[in-house]
Amino acid sequence: MQNKFNAFQNALALFGDYIGAASFLGIVGLTATRGFDGLFYAVGWIVGWPIMLFLVAEPMSRRGVSTYVDLIALRFSGKDIKIILSLIGLLCILIFLVAELIGAALLLSLITGINYSLSLFFVTFISVCFVLLGGMFATTWFQIYKTVILFSLALIILFLIFYKMNANNVFLANGISSNLFLPQTIFRYPFDYFSLSLALLFGTAGLPNVLIRFF
Repeated sequence: MQNKFNAFQNALALFGDYIGAASFLGIVGLTATRGFDGLFYAVGWIVGWPIMLFLVAEPMSRRGVSTYVDLIALRFSGKDIKIILSLIGLLCILIFLVAELIGAALLLSLITGINYSLSLFFVTFISVCFVLLGGMFATTWFQIYKTVILFSLALIILFLIFYKMNANNVFLANGISSNLFLPQTIFRYPFDYFSLSLALLFGTAGLPNVLIRFF
């Protein structure tokens, strides 16, 4: 990976991993329905990136290892720890992969109107063939192109929204009157807020589609 892609390209690929179905679609939906409470998820994940860089990427680079399994194995000798960590990693990837495939299948079914089972089979088949034939090289280029396309479209939509708000302040007035920009329930339960904060901060460092960039 390091011999084929420079730092800027890897950064675009990482950003492409970040704006997947969960963040690009989920956060938009949460913000639209929950207002500030939904926006909190986007901010929490962004704050989690420096933690990932300092706690995962930097130690791996300093010790010259390519996987987090090798990094932990430096402290705990033996093959058992590697086997356990590998199985945990595969389990996390499987759970994440199922959620991504279901999200993609639901979106395809919603857009095209085809049966959900058929769309799930189609998405899974295309994904498996793409990875088997192209490997990580093709996946990285796909993430780079996805970043450029989605980020460009997001900027266009943002400018259109600002133009609409300047032309008609009804949207902004409705948002203020309905307390859309104020916290709703996220700070009402301190323990839930603390638990969610930890999950967002440290959960980013455990995302398999992000960790794969350091392999």
